[in-house]
Amino acid sequence: MRDTNVNNANNTRQIEGISQLYKKDDWLPQTAHGIAYSLQARRDFNLWQAYYLHLNAELFGKTYWDNHAYDDLYTRTYAGIKHKSQNCDFHSG
Repeated sequence: MRDTNVNNANNTRQIEGISQLYKKDDWLPQTAHGIAYSLQARRDFNLWQAYYLHLNAELFGKTYWDNHAYDDLYTRTYAGIKHKSQNCDFHSG
């Protein structure tokens, strides 16, 4: 993965509206190279008859090997009750 503007910055060096001030190099667009990844795990546990406890966990992230200040990682987990039949699955949560 290659991002040519990882910090979402404007590429003009002069600060708008003020003719005498200029941005530092850190305030200009920065590039970064890395990988993006995701992982998901889910499981259903039977409670009774066609009702199940549904658990799900997800992990998403980006890692830049040449600009770690912009690494990103987030997770999401949720649980709910699920009803399974021959024709459909329905779950809440």
